[in-house]
Amino acid sequence: MLAHSRADTTTALLRWWSERTTANMFGQRIHPDGHGVWTDGTRQVGYFLELDRGTEPIGKLADKLSSHRRLRAEGGPSYPILFALPNRTREQNLHRRLAERPEPSLVVATTSPESGIDPADAVWRLVGNGRHRLALADLPVSHGQPGPLNPGPPAADQHPLHHMGTVSAIVGEVESASRRGRCWASSSAS
Repeated sequence: MLAHSRADTTTALLRWWSERTTANMFGQRIHPDGHGVWTDGTRQVGYFLELDRGTEPIGKLADKLSSHRRLRAEGGPSYPILFALPNRTREQNLHRRLAERPEPSLVVATTSPESGIDPADAVWRLVGNGRHRLALADLPVSHGQPGPLNPGPPAADQHPLHHMGTVSAIVGEVESASRRGRCWASSSAS
């Protein structure tokens, strides 16, 4: 996503949280592999990512939706749950399983490498929407009202590269202190 936004400066990954941060920010109700907010320059799309490596039974993937349904019912945002699957066959099998147990309160979309490599492109297949694929920015979404289980739209300090300036400044200070002999790194190296 960051590479895409470098090539197209009208787009950006505004927020990316790890599994742990996502679980904490959403009251430990869900445990996806990550959470992000993407913009195409006109619209922001929050999403939860489930990165499937093909090691769990399809039923276990489908079971993950119940915690998302509960989060949504308790005031969480209406973000799509994105399943990135290792191949088209597994993607089709998940669609079949989800058709047996529809989740009308959730937006669920899937992709596999055969659909394309750029997650911002039209690679996402909505569950219950045939074989038509949508771009990430075209998926249905609502940030909803911020609250205890909803952090709301992204803030500037949530940008994935926000702390790069801070990290660079800290590294510069440490290097400067080390040159002056005022840093633990220089004393422990002697």
